[in-house]
Amino acid sequence: MRYISSDWHCNPSGLRPAVEMWLRMGMREKATLIGNGDLFNIIPWGEKHWEVEHDAIDEFKIILDGYPFYYILGNHDLDEPWLKKMFADSPNIKIVPKIHVLGADIRHGHETFIDWAILRHFAPEVVNFMSRNFPDLWYKFCMKMGWMPSWFEGTDEYHAVVLGVWRAALKYSQKHHCKVIRGHTHHAAVLNEPGEHWVLADSGSLGSADGFYIRWGAPGDLKIKSVWDIK
Repeated sequence: MRYISSDWHCNPSGLRPAVEMWLRMGMREKATLIGNGDLFNIIPWGEKHWEVEHDAIDEFKIILDGYPFYYILGNHDLDEPWLKKMFADSPNIKIVPKIHVLGADIRHGHETFIDWAILRHFAPEVVNFMSRNFPDLWYKFCMKMGWMPSWFEGTDEYHAVVLGVWRAALKYSQKHHCKVIRGHTHHAAVLNEPGEHWVLADSGSLGSADGFYIRWGAPGDLKIKSVWDIK
């Protein structure tokens, strides 16, 4: 059994209730836990703030209590060395850019867009500086560039970012004949075609009011679930 969720977007002050529920549910079921990016809002708060106030990270470690966890990097996670430093006392938490398990390629999905990838990976200090000192300007710029698909939650149309991530994921799935699991878009979905090899699953946003995540049991048993679903 695998539990996969993404985009918790927890702030320094603490974990969201849905996140704690999801962790405890997965641990009770002895599932493999996979956090598919943007678990904490390292950006825009900035690393200096998180180094002073990190209750959310502390709660996360305490709940896991040594239980294995895969932490896949997202665009709000700053950089791998800094995160590894923050989790140096928790070897059970593996920080990775992506994972491949049981024929599925699992990664956050923000890498689809070259402009964001360049800014995120080659100039994280720019992101950190702008989000800390000019947050309003920075958010307006990100929305204009299409880097914040969550801005369109609740509308009847998918933003180009959502469709772009899904389009790239489907191409990867068809080319490599594998399941592809993404996050980033904040829109939960499972897309497949009967008789074809490819499957795209998007875990949506565990941080949203819907509390969506992926529950993946047997090879063909991959479903979108909600932590609020008591059935």
